[in-house]
Amino acid sequence: MAKTLFAVDELCGFLVACALVRPSKSFADLEVSSVKKKLKDKAFARGVNRDEVRQGAEELGVPLDEHITFCIQALRPVEAALASGGDRPLARALDRAGAARLIPGNSVRHFADSPAALDAMLALIASARRTIHFENYIIRGDRTGHRFGAALAERARAGVRVRVLYDALGSIGTRRRFWRELRRAGAEVRTFRPLLTSGPVELFSRDHRKLIVIDGREAMMGGLCIGDEWAGDPNTGACRGATRCCLCAGRRWQCSRARSPACGRPSARPSPRMPSLRRPSRAAPRRCA
Repeated sequence: MAKTLFAVDELCGFLVACALVRPSKSFADLEVSSVKKKLKDKAFARGVNRDEVRQGAEELGVPLDEHITFCIQALRPVEAALASGGDRPLARALDRAGAARLIPGNSVRHFADSPAALDAMLALIASARRTIHFENYIIRGDRTGHRFGAALAERARAGVRVRVLYDALGSIGTRRRFWRELRRAGAEVRTFRPLLTSGPVELFSRDHRKLIVIDGREAMMGGLCIGDEWAGDPNTGACRGATRCCLCAGRRWQCSRARSPACGRPSARPSPRMPSLRRPSRAAPRRCA
């Protein structure tokens, strides 16, 4: 019995995560090949211990494919029960698989069009009343970058607490004057891993997050950097790639519990002040937004 429980514990949580990202959100059309593909993707359901999934199959003496098939077939008849009772069983499975608990009362809106996503970001900035946390790998000093700079500066002058974090390598082409104008407006601007003060190994560790959080209630995240190439040509409508973003809004939002190289463990509550990002501290990790 102990071997069986060990073998199915991690895998069942992972299967729930696999089912929820499918259009059907069901085990009915979940295939073994899809599950194995996601097992190789370490970024997907990173809270699941892949080694324990494989070890469980080995201890039962069955091939991994057969073990996955058996668990999927066992979950299909109880799928309705997993979604009942206030989603408590499902929430526990999500917490185990994704390292983030299910929080009701939130909404998600998908932006498949980069220019529309940038406009939505600017609208969010304009709506801020208390705090703005803005983090991006590339913030250009071009027309689009200045649109964002002007919007952030206006909110900072209005008394909103504005925090900006940009990557030194990604934003290497942006002039210092751009950042000085934000600071003069009252924004708090920090550089992630400055090139001249970082060690040789740290130079390869960059901040590729693209995130904006408004008043701790609304957030946009995705693969969208700030620059004209993502805003598109107003004449042709062409833009760089098919970059997508999501707008998340609700009573509460929760970051992943994975450790952040920038500021220790993320939290839904901002820290009193931004930590120094020049070198990673050996002290206990502090919280940040």
